[in-house]
Amino acid sequence: MTKNEGYKILDWHNTKRMVKTKIRFYGSKNILGINKKNTVIFLALCISCFAATAQAANDHGPTVVFDYTGNTDVLSPISDFMYFVPSISLVPVSSISSYDNSQMFSIVSYKKDIKSKSFKTVVEFRIRGSGYHINTYDPEAMISENLQYIKKGRPLKHMLEYIKFQGQGGCIVTTKGRINGSSELVEQIEVLFKTKKQKSPVTASLYTVKPVNGKYEYQNCYNRITARIKSLTFKRTNDQAAMQIKIDAVLNANGKEEMFSILAGSVANMITRPIRIDNDGNDTMLDFGFALHQNQSTFTFPKAKNLTDEKTRTNRQYTKNTH
Repeated sequence: MTKNEGYKILDWHNTKRMVKTKIRFYGSKNILGINKKNTVIFLALCISCFAATAQAANDHGPTVVFDYTGNTDVLSPISDFMYFVPSISLVPVSSISSYDNSQMFSIVSYKKDIKSKSFKTVVEFRIRGSGYHINTYDPEAMISENLQYIKKGRPLKHMLEYIKFQGQGGCIVTTKGRINGSSELVEQIEVLFKTKKQKSPVTASLYTVKPVNGKYEYQNCYNRITARIKSLTFKRTNDQAAMQIKIDAVLNANGKEEMFSILAGSVANMITRPIRIDNDGNDTMLDFGFALHQNQSTFTFPKAKNLTDEKTRTNRQYTKNTH
């Protein structure tokens, strides 16, 4: 290091030391063009700006990137896409990816149909790579949240335990809305995980809790099922928002489909109620659909207020050459 390239790092966490520290200038020139006192002020302002930038980064969730040209080498981590799960949750939820997770998603097709008073946009994603990403709900909080909606003494049914995205697959996001003059408003977004080419890679665990001595506790859950999810649907509402789940099949204890798995899934669809979700999270999903409809190149999720633990997630987007 030459004298003109020299610098000294200050201990900004110790205010007294910071004030008393003397900045040493190497060589004959002041490269900042300001005196020593003003240099301290200048550096303090820089630190403040960096701190503000870091705080702003923590005020939102991940940013996903979209490419509508058919370039499937523009990829984002599946954990960023699945960030909508904690975003819509009314209870604390953890988000964890498997070790060495390589699941990435990209757009493979884009279709838009605009009429005089309505629009429909269909975007197909492809997910490639290995591993899994799982969002697990706090069971006691889930039970407590739903107790208010049943009569005392009755079992608490269809409690959501986790949503898991395993391995590769496809996903079709359909956005529907209405047009009023020059304004467009999204009314519904459907996330379809089952495609013509392959089964849904998304599963969810549901369970029922019975009261014991008048108390509803997770340890008393029963009738646990693992269901392969066909689709999730979100609709605009002024009331309590809810997510409609469609089940493709009910799996056995080993996570495999059996002869009557699809029939069991059809029965489950008839008895499974929409799941109440956070209204702001519901609006986020509608905004996500609108971003796709408008061909936006990125979408940044608001910070998920009920996300309690997050591991191996990254906010970066990747360009990966798989040829």
